Amino acid sequence: MSEKGVLLLVEDDAVVAVAISKQLNDAGYTVLHADSGMRALKLIENGEYGFDLALLDIDLGTGIDGAEVGRRITADHEIAVVFLSAYDEPEYVGRTEQVESYGYILKDSGKWVLLRSVETALRLSREKRQLKALNAELRRREGHYHRLSNQLIERVRELNCLYSVSRLCGDESLPLETALQRVVETLPTGMQHPDRTAAQLIYGSRRFVSTTPWPDECAAEGADKEDSASGGEGVFSCEILAGEERVGRLELCNLNAESNPQEDGFLSEERDLVRSVAGQLGRLIHARNAEAEIRKRERYVTTALDSIGDAVITTDIDGRVTRMNPVAARLTGWDQAEAYGRHIRGVLKLVDTQTREPVPNPVERVLTEGIVVGLANDTGLISRDGTERQIADSAAPIKLEDGEALGVVMVFRDVTEEYRQRRALAEREAQFRSLFENNHAVMLLIDPADGAIVEANPAACNYYGWSRNELLQMRISEINTLTPEEVKAEMERARTKLRSYFEFRHRRADGSVRDVQVYSGPVAYQERELLYSLIFDITEQKEAQKRVVDLLEEKALLLRELQHRVKNNISAVIGLLALQAESTANAEAAASLHDAGRRLQSMTLLYDTLYQAGDVHEVSLTEYLPRLAHEIVNAFPHGEDLELAIDIDEVALKPDTVSPLGIILNELVTNAMKYAYTDVSNGRLEITGRLRGDCLELSVADNGAGFPDSMQIDTAAGFGLQLLKQLTDQLKGTVTIDRGNGGKVVLRFPRSEL
Repeated sequence: MSEKGVLLLVEDDAVVAVAISKQLNDAGYTVLHADSGMRALKLIENGEYGFDLALLDIDLGTGIDGAEVGRRITADHEIAVVFLSAYDEPEYVGRTEQVESYGYILKDSGKWVLLRSVETALRLSREKRQLKALNAELRRREGHYHRLSNQLIERVRELNCLYSVSRLCGDESLPLETALQRVVETLPTGMQHPDRTAAQLIYGSRRFVSTTPWPDECAAEGADKEDSASGGEGVFSCEILAGEERVGRLELCNLNAESNPQEDGFLSEERDLVRSVAGQLGRLIHARNAEAEIRKRERYVTTALDSIGDAVITTDIDGRVTRMNPVAARLTGWDQAEAYGRHIRGVLKLVDTQTREPVPNPVERVLTEGIVVGLANDTGLISRDGTERQIADSAAPIKLEDGEALGVVMVFRDVTEEYRQRRALAEREAQFRSLFENNHAVMLLIDPADGAIVEANPAACNYYGWSRNELLQMRISEINTLTPEEVKAEMERARTKLRSYFEFRHRRADGSVRDVQVYSGPVAYQERELLYSLIFDITEQKEAQKRVVDLLEEKALLLRELQHRVKNNISAVIGLLALQAESTANAEAAASLHDAGRRLQSMTLLYDTLYQAGDVHEVSLTEYLPRLAHEIVNAFPHGEDLELAIDIDEVALKPDTVSPLGIILNELVTNAMKYAYTDVSNGRLEITGRLRGDCLELSVADNGAGFPDSMQIDTAAGFGLQLLKQLTDQLKGTVTIDRGNGGKVVLRFPRSEL
């Protein structure tokens, strides 16, 4: 299949379908043809071809029309629909209003209109599918970002909680497990009966127990509650929360609880103490988790600095390097380990690229003045190996919340290539300015946003009659005779490169209006996106074209009159031959006169076919030969009773070739009607035309009496057979007679002679 697209042409007229298919195939499209709406729908439902666009004729004869086919296609498939019709009447156009289509093309619009319409429809259809996929992807990403946002909010909440708890932590020098064990060992000393109190801490999979052993009979059945005084005899349990997260539980067992089995044996103040300790343990665990999270984020920051495309160097308040990312190391030539602790002056050597004088280091100015500092445009960096690069940078102080300065961060990047491109752009703009000013063609630069004329060359001033200053105060809509809305629409087409060639009518200062050709498109000028316009006066050319059109119309009228007169004259001759045949008593003479009339009739039919087709250079055998055969057969008595089967391949030939073929067919059909049948009602006549390789094969076969053995084409005495032989020789063809069942004559002509 073609990469440009697979098209379905729905057209009931085979000749039109062939012509349109050829134009589209020549343009690189793959085209499949359906001659009815139902066949088109079956091809689409088959799913084998993957159609991109359907070209639909409105009037498809019997069955559903093109509008209904378009409605079904757009309802069930993502296939672009363009209507193709010979009619522009409202009743035909109105049928398509309920169908989402990409255009309505008249068949006589021409090849380029057809190709441009198909190209535009395919592009719009593909952009629509891309937009649909983009919207689906956007919705998917929105859901993804929503989930990430929720997760981020949860992490920020946890992080804030971790930092608030970290300020209440105790001795941070102790490992967490040591701290937990000592808390469990110390907790019973705060109780009323420390020697009869056992404590345990469940944290994750670890269990920490006090010095007093935890008795097996102290089962903490209430462990799943926030705190419990009745989960088991003499047991008080309290959950440990690290922020909002339950991380374990702290339990106390009163070994004297059997004296009062209804209570746990602890005072309310003791329970508050347990809760307070549990809170401190939660904050301790939370703080340690927060520290781990902070270390993780520090690694993230380091990774981020090492990954960004700009160079980054940080210093302390003395200007000594504390951190350098790989980009900075590459540009300066200093390894981070080597640069660490060195003063920034020894690592970052800066010069003025114009004067070659050293440039004050921006870090020192930041440290002195405490402000953000940027380098001049002509600053160069000399690396450790002597390589010089143009750079752009900025330096800013690093401060705590209270304003205390900790150091400086400097971010810079290599702009050597960027500056080279700027210089090249400036040179190109200078060249453009020279070309613009010195060009003899009328040239304008226009702002597509409002149509303002930004620049006009001397040729434009001379052509329009306004000075440059006057033109620069005008908008293009003051020159173009279109409405401002139409002018804006045409500028948008030029800006988006949908069109580059236009024909307008332009006003001039003297009040005259001239026809112009305009070539326009986007151009970057002085960091602005403008439209260039090359303007050529075609007023005289348009007037000459109008004169040519008038002459062509006069020629067409003359040709129609000539065709009418030729047809009438030939018809008169045929009529005279028929009258003469009826008035003569000699049967052989009458037959000859009738034969001559039929030969003239074949020529009349040829002229008529040429005139109706509107193409004097080619004649379709599919249209001409079947009509000729029917007229010859119907000229004989009871000819309508004959079964006539005709199958002609689509072949278009020159008229001077078709004329002898028509006479040959006339002789063969006439011969069959006169000699093959005793009863025409039982007769069958088959006429076929086939393209076989480099030959055109024409055959006429009947189921009649057949040819006598004595008849030979080369030695035939009859005028008709002699004429057949001469015309066949004229076209470098051959004649073969088949004497089998009935009679059959096969003629073969080389395509090179047709």
